Amino acid sequence: MQELMDWNSEGNGSLRGDRSNRSMDLTGVAIHPETSYATTSDGWNLAIHRWRGTASERRFPVLMLHGLGANRLNLHLTERYSIALAMARRGFDVYVAELRGAGLSKFVDGGDLSQCDWGFTDYATLDLPVIIEKVCGLAGATAVHGVGHSMGGMLLYAYGTTRSKNLRSICAVGSPLIGRLSLAFLEKNLLQLGALLAKEKGARRIPLKTLAGAAGYLGPLGNKFIEGMLINSENLDPQISIKVIYDATDNIPLTLVAELYQHFSSSDGLSSPYAYEARLDQIEVPVFALAGADDRVAVPASVAEAVSRLRSRDIRFRELGKRHGDRVDYGHLDLLVGLHAPREVYPLIGDFLEEVDLYS
Repeated sequence: MQELMDWNSEGNGSLRGDRSNRSMDLTGVAIHPETSYATTSDGWNLAIHRWRGTASERRFPVLMLHGLGANRLNLHLTERYSIALAMARRGFDVYVAELRGAGLSKFVDGGDLSQCDWGFTDYATLDLPVIIEKVCGLAGATAVHGVGHSMGGMLLYAYGTTRSKNLRSICAVGSPLIGRLSLAFLEKNLLQLGALLAKEKGARRIPLKTLAGAAGYLGPLGNKFIEGMLINSENLDPQISIKVIYDATDNIPLTLVAELYQHFSSSDGLSSPYAYEARLDQIEVPVFALAGADDRVAVPASVAEAVSRLRSRDIRFRELGKRHGDRVDYGHLDLLVGLHAPREVYPLIGDFLEEVDLYS
């Protein structure tokens, strides 16, 4: 099933079937996507949003994955702040997937999400394989280019270590190596708090959407807290600040937080869901990793450490910051939705995808 998605100002999607109202930009690309669903073996309907590219010479579609505590809107916030739309304008068929529990993804039977819990392994082994299979089917392609932000890039790394033939390249944006991540005091303590909550009974998810929304409406103090940790305020368009803070977030499963903290604080990662980090040298496809110079979640050193373990024939790394000629030192979320991202980050990703799409 495919229907047109009307994304309103609150970031919630309502489905409508009247395709005659599709708005196009000057390049002939539809601003709003079509939406399909892929069903996992354990009963999740995962939303996949598609922008049709117009360049016939593009060989493979682009699959985009959001990060932890996020949804599709990190990848398509507005017409201007949309890495998805930017790549479609370059001619690629673009698909933005929402993992279980995020955005429009839902139980087949409409179960109570507040009592659900899942971790990285569920994303990697149950969600991502069916998403890639669905995208290849929709696009009539044998493989995809993967673009992932934060945890989305980590999932692509994990999938790439399996040497799957349906992954053509990886672009990891702000994706750290958890086993070598050095967090500041505030970020480390918040992660530890989430791990402690995971041991308690009751709700199985951190209400990040509610907390972020509340912080956004607390005025300067709340905004400073959110922007200081996730966004460089110098790189945030004030006209979309509330939309970034509130609409582009989603609740986080506590199991996932506990897994992250355990791997972050333990040297034994053999049984961890993040054991793929020891196998990064098995990734064979081209990889482009981007880091924000002021990113306090995926600090540049941890992103670079992941890159150092790769052995692919084409490995690229770029840190976004003033000392590299960029307008600002990029944080975590503003790598995608920052004020200067459309002119500084999107072209880097687009150039990479165009180049590797030509590889034999």
